[in-house]
Amino acid sequence: MNKDELIELVKELKLQIKSLTHNNTFLLKQQKEFKKYAEDAGGESAKLKHKCLILEEQLRKVKQ
Repeated sequence: MNKDELIELVKELKLQIKSLTHNNTFLLKQQKEFKKYAEDAGGESAKLKHKCLILEEQLRKVKQ
């Protein structure tokens, strides 16, 4: 390989690295968003289950 070919290869590799870095940043951002959504959904579910248990307990007390 001569110098010009090596320079061209370095340019291509730099572009490829830049593209991969951008994609990685985007994927990490999406991962954080999905994690937040999952945590929020889990929190909502836990609240509803807790409320359901409280209402069932109150219903048992009323029936007795």
